[in-house]
Amino acid sequence: MTQNTLSSLLSEEYQQQLVDNLTELMQEAVKHMGDAPKQYPEWMDGKLAAEYVGVSRTTLSNWIKLGLAYSKVNTQARFRKSDLDGFLMQHSY
Repeated sequence: MTQNTLSSLLSEEYQQQLVDNLTELMQEAVKHMGDAPKQYPEWMDGKLAAEYVGVSRTTLSNWIKLGLAYSKVNTQARFRKSDLDGFLMQHSY
């Protein structure tokens, strides 16, 4: 039984396209290997808190009605990261 190799099955032009595409994908992957996930501060305003938990600000307001802890600084609500994490743990299914 003879063994088929890629070079015998694919045209040289197609082989080169594959190599070029794989090289480009690998270069992009290497560029992002050092990217760390976004770090969030211990205290966040509503916009950042909503981003942190992946919901809208309206949903965050609804969660306050459900008992999400927050502090007011002047007129703005501030959310502690650990309170957001705890709320998510308590209300996840």
